[in-house]
Amino acid sequence: MLNGRVLHVTAVEPTSEHGYRVKAAITQPGGNAYLKQLELTAKVNEPFFVAGQQFHGGTLILAITLRR
Repeated sequence: MLNGRVLHVTAVEPTSEHGYRVKAAITQPGGNAYLKQLELTAKVNEPFFVAGQQFHGGTLILAITLRR
């Protein structure tokens, strides 16, 4: 991102419903949390959304899709 923040997404483990337990967070320069780590269950080929990052006077919404 232009402001030095970094998005971290980690697929932790598979679930019984053709998906994965996923962790996502956004950190600022220096490693401080901007968006604290969240955990969710995401299915393969179905998007999930991470929002909250300010961008050009609005809010940036990221659509993330797990692929195999």
